[in-house]
Amino acid sequence: MGTDSTSRTLVSLVLVGLAAWVLWLVRDVLPPFLMAMGLSLLLDPVLERLVRRGVPRWAAVALTFGAFLGIFIGVVAIIVPIATGQVTELVGNFGTYGARMEQAADALLRSNSELLQKLNLPPTLPELLKKHQGQISGYLQMVLGRVLETVQSSLGALGWVVVVPIVTLYLLADLDRIKARGLYLISAQHRETVVNLATQVGGVFAAYIRGLTFICAAFGVVVFLALEFGFEMRYALILGIAASILYAIPYLGQMALLVACVAVAWSTGRHTSHTIGVGITIVVIGQVFDQLVSPRVVGRQVGLHPVLGLFALMVGGQFFGLMGMILAVPVAASIRVVLLHLFPRLGHPLPGFERKPRLLERKRKVEGSRAGLVPPSAMGPVPAPAVNPLGTEQASVAPE
Repeated sequence: MGTDSTSRTLVSLVLVGLAAWVLWLVRDVLPPFLMAMGLSLLLDPVLERLVRRGVPRWAAVALTFGAFLGIFIGVVAIIVPIATGQVTELVGNFGTYGARMEQAADALLRSNSELLQKLNLPPTLPELLKKHQGQISGYLQMVLGRVLETVQSSLGALGWVVVVPIVTLYLLADLDRIKARGLYLISAQHRETVVNLATQVGGVFAAYIRGLTFICAAFGVVVFLALEFGFEMRYALILGIAASILYAIPYLGQMALLVACVAVAWSTGRHTSHTIGVGITIVVIGQVFDQLVSPRVVGRQVGLHPVLGLFALMVGGQFFGLMGMILAVPVAASIRVVLLHLFPRLGHPLPGFERKPRLLERKRKVEGSRAGLVPPSAMGPVPAPAVNPLGTEQASVAPE
């Protein structure tokens, strides 16, 4: 049985399922350890570079961790007082902003009263609130309950401030030893296969974590600068911090950020064109990062179809909350690597869907042109696909 490939595959799938079940049972204590693992993967390249230059490992760990801790404390010391002041101001003016939004919503409904009456809908805000009072009350109670749960979980997470740095320090110091011990437990005949597979999975995961950290920080800074200096908008720092956090959540994070920025711009009393400008700016910044910055920084190591990425996002949020949503995509990509190893045919091109060699060459030239490596004039026209006597298409080859 041990030599049968089907049996080994079944055993592997059972072990993966068992590991997933155990992780689900301990999901409440996983977030600080996952954060520590992410930080260790983020700092490990710096540590290894110092070791290669002859610095003793204990000194390299101390320098790397000390530099990171110093930078983190410095940034927190600068940002937290300003952000706290903006949050206090926002809470103090919440009643005023709420009344202003009610007036604006009522004016919008009254201006379209004829259309609303034709649709048998209340033409004023008081009538709308009266008609749907029960539904609105239930929704507000649900939102308030979610907020209270979030606050309680945040208070419980205060202990992470101590746990995360300690675990990160131990991982940095013993990461090589942990890897060696794990490989020692594997039989010699399977060790090379496991090493290759672990290298691929670790590469996908580490590249995503490092790239995502940089992208989230850059996205938050750009949003803050745009709102602060482009629109002179209040609470720009809070929204910038929120942008850094929400960008880590694929698909849904930017939608939540757009709603928050538009709501703040609208409630702070600016004119309609100002609010529309804020919304357009957030969308444009998000598209620039999604289409131009993120593919070049994070790379294409993930390789998930958008539908699978969205499904992984929902599953991660259902079982592990916010941390699950953040880590859903790299975990799903790692599972994809394992499945491709167990079932190689999943990665084979389907008959009739192969990319044409000439089109692939042009795609490489286009990407090189965007990166400044190939001038557009050197790409030339794309010849039409030739048809052979059997009636099947084949890529034409440019003459030498």
